[in-house]
Amino acid sequence: MAWATPSSCTATCRGHRSLARLSCFAAGNVAGTGLCNSGVVTFVTQSGSAPPGDTAYSGTIGPGYLITFDVSPHATTVDDLVVAFDETCNGSPSVVAPTFRFKTLVITSGEFTGTTSETFGPTVSDTVRIDGTFSGGVAAGQVSDTSRITSLPTCTQASAFVATAS
Repeated sequence: MAWATPSSCTATCRGHRSLARLSCFAAGNVAGTGLCNSGVVTFVTQSGSAPPGDTAYSGTIGPGYLITFDVSPHATTVDDLVVAFDETCNGSPSVVAPTFRFKTLVITSGEFTGTTSETFGPTVSDTVRIDGTFSGGVAAGQVSDTSRITSLPTCTQASAFVATAS
């Protein structure tokens, strides 16, 4: 699939040619078709829009990791962003996914992006990046984790997220 400057795209397909859900947000109005394991899904994307201000969001990343954050009263920043994420490209996932806290992120044209880094002892570090787009009371995008473990190759793993205003 190719879109003009996509911000994010996630798809969930279940069953054989049955239920499919696709959420895509890109700059500008773009239409397209995405192939899903259970068939073909046609969709229309939307450009980012300002989120409702003074609102809490919660949702999931990839296999069900949690994401939570607040939008400031004037809808100019993402505050208190907490992401649970565990990359598995360097081995099995942890029993409990580590959580990553971000500094305040600026919302520009309905989009936000940021990175945070954590170290876990002397041999492990992770840099987590988030790219998100708002469309009304829904935020969607991608979270990626670049893991550096002494004695293992550096690896990066990414998963889509969707969070809704509560």
